[in-house]
Amino acid sequence: MTWQAPTPGQATLVGHVNQLLMTHAAAFTYNGAVIGTDPTVASASTQLGDTMLAQTITIANPVTLGSVLLSLNAIGAGQDVLVTLQADSGGYPSGVPLVGCVIPPEWLSVGTYTIPLPQSLAAGTYHIVIQPGSSLLDEFVQALVGINDVEWVNTTGTGGQIYSAGAWTDETFGFGVFLRDNTGTQLRAIADDALPDQSYPIPAKVASYAYSSGAIATAYEWVTRSQGVIANLLCRDDASFEAGLGSAADVSNASLSRTDVGLDGNWSLDVMASTAAVTTVQVGPYPVVAGDVYSAVASFLNLAGAASVTAQVLLAFYDGSTLVSTSFGSDVATSTSWQASTVTATAPATTTQVYVQFQFTTPAAGAQYAVDEVGLFQSSSSVWSYPGIGLASVRALAYSDGSLISAT
Repeated sequence: MTWQAPTPGQATLVGHVNQLLMTHAAAFTYNGAVIGTDPTVASASTQLGDTMLAQTITIANPVTLGSVLLSLNAIGAGQDVLVTLQADSGGYPSGVPLVGCVIPPEWLSVGTYTIPLPQSLAAGTYHIVIQPGSSLLDEFVQALVGINDVEWVNTTGTGGQIYSAGAWTDETFGFGVFLRDNTGTQLRAIADDALPDQSYPIPAKVASYAYSSGAIATAYEWVTRSQGVIANLLCRDDASFEAGLGSAADVSNASLSRTDVGLDGNWSLDVMASTAAVTTVQVGPYPVVAGDVYSAVASFLNLAGAASVTAQVLLAFYDGSTLVSTSFGSDVATSTSWQASTVTATAPATTTQVYVQFQFTTPAAGAQYAVDEVGLFQSSSSVWSYPGIGLASVRALAYSDGSLISAT
């Protein structure tokens, strides 16, 4: 593979993997005047999952929208969220975004979040819609509800809508939204060009930032991963365990926790053998298409002086709760350096879902092993990648008196 220079304003290319990248050309969105507020926040929230949520907004007079503030919370490590502004069609979102923005959960803190949605609006009815950011990818990245997800805070108002079973329905509550115009001088967010292959502008980068004496002091830009990378179908904490155990569960002879030794990030799954017997753990289940090729990868490491054993990753295909078949991956000898096992298999005809399993052959009682960089792919790929849209590069921008003084 030859080195390819990154191009400002463009998403990363396949050849940019594992090399230094520059961020996109950026434009600033300013802190505008509030032109709409949400009613009183209720105690409940609605999880996004793999569907769409919307809030109806009414614009009384023509205005240029600058940004919206949404009351969103990440659950576990969260999932990518695509926020769009859509016109009204029969009381519901038209399905045609006017403008949109992707929010990676790395930037999604608990509370109200500013999203740049610059758009000139005539008086009328519109809808703010959120949906999984993975809908921008060819593959669907699964959000496991209650494990890695995003929730939108409910309000005592009205106008909330949920997409289910192929249709929108009205709810008895609203969702937390503030609207701001494009006036003002205080920097609020950073946005840039659209992701490739999209027919409407989606800023591919937003920013987290800090203020000093009313001026921006630091900001963090990000660039999306290469569009050519095969998507990891796992939710984030099943792939990297950074915010929790994900859906990891004991199949046989295992006690599970997390350890602060990570191949990706700072954490990994800690598997301790209860007795001197074969030890198996799994994450999932994830939906599959019968007849399609799937692959999985996982990396293993000895912990706390554990002796080397044989470890492997498996694909366990199910039809509902009935095991159809199990495909075994390559055997690796665990050691004090990370060792990766891979497996590729075709989903059997009756398969509806799959578990990714990790198996250790007869470790000693109390022996501990780490698992990290777990992947499930709808292809024969065995190259691990982080789930979702993903961060290909990040840089911190430091400002003093409004001038950029460093970028790292």
